[in-house]
Amino acid sequence: MASSNSADPPPPAAPGVPQAIDWSLLAAAVLALSWYLGSVQRESALRQLESSGQQELDLYVSHLAGQLDRFAFLPALLAGDFR
Repeated sequence: MASSNSADPPPPAAPGVPQAIDWSLLAAAVLALSWYLGSVQRESALRQLESSGQQELDLYVSHLAGQLDRFAFLPALLAGDFR
């Protein structure tokens, strides 16, 4: 007569049925992949934003230089005015 002992190992899981540890490993892998892809996407968006900002800044610098050049003659003109 076989006695049921608590030291006996549990019966093996049926084939094709993943264990709980398999699900946790899969969830961890999906989480790590999502984290990585989010990081890559964030870096790409930041590079694009930086490029757009640099172009806009260059445009503003060019406009300001043009505005200042309009009055480049003024110091020489005022230097000759001896009131």
